Amino acid sequence: MEIGRRMLSESEFSNLWGVLYQEFYNLSVTNTCDATLVYNTIYIICTSGSSFENKLYWKIGDFLLNRCKIHRDQIIESKDYIGEYIIRFEEYQKLVESIHSLGTFLNDCVKEKKLNEFGYLLWERMVIQSFNDTFFIDVFQYPGDIMKILNSFEKITPDTNQKLLYYREKYEKVALQQIRSKYKTIGFSSLLEFCDVTKIIVSRETEYMKRYMLSCSYDRVKQVLEECLLSVKYYELLVNLKNFFHINNLENYNSFINNFLNTEENSQNSVLSNNLKYNRDDYRSLNQIEDDSRSDFTVSFEPGHKPISDRADDSENISGAFVCDNQNILSVSDGYEHLNDEKIDITKIYIENIFRTNKTFVQLQGIINKKRENTFEIAKYKSYNPVFINIMESLGILDAGFALIKKAYALYIESMLKSNMNVLESSVKQVHLMLETLDIFCNADCQYILYSLFRQYLQRTKPCFMKRLCEFTQQMVVGDKEDLISNLKPFEPDENTKIFCTSMELISDRSEFMNMYQNALKERIISGESNLRKEYSILNSMEISQDDRLYKMLEEIEECRSKFKLLNSIYWNIEPENSSLILPVDLLRELKAEVPNLTILNSNGKLPLSFSSQNHQCIDSVEMKYRLKGEDSQEKTVQIAHQYSRIVLSINGILIRMNIYQYIVIDRLYKGPENIANIAKMTGISDQILKTVIHSLMEHSILKFARGFYYLSCEDIQECDISCIGNQEERMILDVCVDSYIQALGVKVLKKVKRIDVGKLIKEIKGLSRLEVNEEFVTDSLKKLVDKGMAETKNNTIEYVF
Repeated sequence: MEIGRRMLSESEFSNLWGVLYQEFYNLSVTNTCDATLVYNTIYIICTSGSSFENKLYWKIGDFLLNRCKIHRDQIIESKDYIGEYIIRFEEYQKLVESIHSLGTFLNDCVKEKKLNEFGYLLWERMVIQSFNDTFFIDVFQYPGDIMKILNSFEKITPDTNQKLLYYREKYEKVALQQIRSKYKTIGFSSLLEFCDVTKIIVSRETEYMKRYMLSCSYDRVKQVLEECLLSVKYYELLVNLKNFFHINNLENYNSFINNFLNTEENSQNSVLSNNLKYNRDDYRSLNQIEDDSRSDFTVSFEPGHKPISDRADDSENISGAFVCDNQNILSVSDGYEHLNDEKIDITKIYIENIFRTNKTFVQLQGIINKKRENTFEIAKYKSYNPVFINIMESLGILDAGFALIKKAYALYIESMLKSNMNVLESSVKQVHLMLETLDIFCNADCQYILYSLFRQYLQRTKPCFMKRLCEFTQQMVVGDKEDLISNLKPFEPDENTKIFCTSMELISDRSEFMNMYQNALKERIISGESNLRKEYSILNSMEISQDDRLYKMLEEIEECRSKFKLLNSIYWNIEPENSSLILPVDLLRELKAEVPNLTILNSNGKLPLSFSSQNHQCIDSVEMKYRLKGEDSQEKTVQIAHQYSRIVLSINGILIRMNIYQYIVIDRLYKGPENIANIAKMTGISDQILKTVIHSLMEHSILKFARGFYYLSCEDIQECDISCIGNQEERMILDVCVDSYIQALGVKVLKKVKRIDVGKLIKEIKGLSRLEVNEEFVTDSLKKLVDKGMAETKNNTIEYVF
């Protein structure tokens, strides 16, 4: 066949159209045709120089128009014309889409609508317009599957820029009006009754919606339900819901108030007691709307709201709540001024919050998602009163219902805070208890309202809440000394830590609070009252960067607290007991890990130990007194004061804090039972200390004795601290403290006079000392000053050399 690029006469075009008509007819009857022949014929016509493509386009239109007439007649003659419509449109759709595919080249040559769009417009003109005005109502009420009919409406596009224009104007408006008329006269006598009715209606219409509407209409259906169910008695619902929050939470609230009044600081405050004692009747009468405003309940829509039928057809502007002018969105002040007479801008908080999410209350709580049954939120949610749950689930199905819940909740919180300013001015714990009492939702949006209002009201309290919270950190750490055993366990926040974490959410100016906390932290560090673990938990609750100055302060303190304290014999007047004590290998390994370049001077693992520092550029003032060897290194001789060493040992998973003697005995007996003579020989511990150590271990069920041998038992042990085994340690510490005190007094006198007679200095020290010390003790202390290089003696005089 010769294809394209030649002139065609009218008769030739008619012949070619005859070929196409026959193939299109076969396609409409048998669903088959010669696709190659159809495509080539269309190509010949469109590429000829005779410009027959427009004529071909309208010829195809005439063919489709005739097919529409045939389908129309068959639909009208059927008893079930809606069901017949579905069958006939399905046949017609196959024909149109097939011709559209075969006529791709023709679509590119004409400026008119595509063949399939043209075909569906013909269907609307010849079929749908031939039905009476009740067609769309009949479609909406048809009991069978109508999705294919809705798809036919969707394909009819008079304006290509608005794909769903025909569907929205012809079908959706009719369907929404049917829903409005169905629920036009619904009323309620109580809040519970309204919730039950709402839940039934929304559930039923949601099911119908999926059967009788396209997905693009779901939001509009929900808006119509909101108009029918919520708008008519919006203010009445708001007041009833707000009162319901109070009544439902009244038992918890009264319990909190009673506990608050019974606290020591508030028990004598009769004025406070009178201000805080509420009962249900008083509260309900306090919040009744005046009779002259009852007319607000009968209006069709809240002021500022428009019916959906009057709104712009811009689906992207539909937020799921009432669509209205932004300045009138669910305004708290409309008809409710008497609850908003303070300067707190509750409207702003509510408006900022309402559009944080488009999810409903039920979706946010995870009720629909059964996989979340075990989460904390669901567990807390299910702990509420069943009636309360029913109301939340019923209203929360609708987005505007959830918005109504949040608005009523905001009004409830505001009224409670306004009535309980005395509580807000009390201790941090009382403020936290009140916050927990009013936190009746496990929902982020409602908690946002709760915390926002708390923050604003706390800014008006005296004393400042930030100052009270900073003082509360003092209670968290002071008097709670660090324990080596607890430090080895995973950190578990105590009640005060949890209170602090929650209270931090109530701080409006975090930078100001951090400055206050920094000053408090400095004071605790200087006084030695700081607990690093608790301080770190406080910083973590502030959610500040790890590079913050406060973290660096704690890190510097932590670096000063090593596992082992190595005491230099030149500076400290402490002699270790049992200088030949044999250290276990594991302990030596820990020492080497703690102290860089630690070396053992003798091969049997006994004291003394020494370590060398290669970094001679970092010598501090104390190290400069040591004897240097060579140009690049220094060597220091150190001794371990065993009587001050403490070790935390895990025995069968239980942590025991012990001294080094107890650890050495356990390490020895771990290898097998031994008698006391072998234990003394293998450990180097003196007999007297060894007896005390063994007694302490047996007392705590760690050791047992049988047939002359000691062995490890560890069956009934409990977590404990057994490190203190006598008063020897206390006596030695006291001697060191008194000695250091006398030396400090000597230095104080020498700084004033520089040089003085030794006898005269001793008399002055004894005169200044608060402790009774003899002349011999003072003389020995002065000799130690000379040994340290801090003073020199010559001809019965002593001179300060620093």
